[in-house]
Amino acid sequence: MVVPSMGEDGWFDASSAQGDKSFLGVALCMVGFFITAGIGGMLLFWANARKISAFAVQQGMPLAQEGLDKIGPTLGKIANDIKKGSNKETKRCSKCGATISKNEAFCSKCGKKQY
Repeated sequence: MVVPSMGEDGWFDASSAQGDKSFLGVALCMVGFFITAGIGGMLLFWANARKISAFAVQQGMPLAQEGLDKIGPTLGKIANDIKKGSNKETKRCSKCGATISKNEAFCSKCGKKQY
């Protein structure tokens, strides 16, 4: 910062310090602008955060629904197979899938031990 010089008449010469004042004013304006823009941006994001998160969820929902639509019938079929299979006296071999009696210790087709 430049200190103004004392003139002949005993008054400070204001023109010698004019350059520092304008630079300081511009610097303060820039700092104020960036602070205001930062706070404004945060407030804007905070105000729209619910909309942003809702949009993200909506984008993922069709994929999740599509997955449920594909897996639903498969799970239903498996549940029905389990329900039907529990009343029977037969089971499937864990290795080859052959139908064997529930009481057999080994598969009659592949010989795998059954548990």
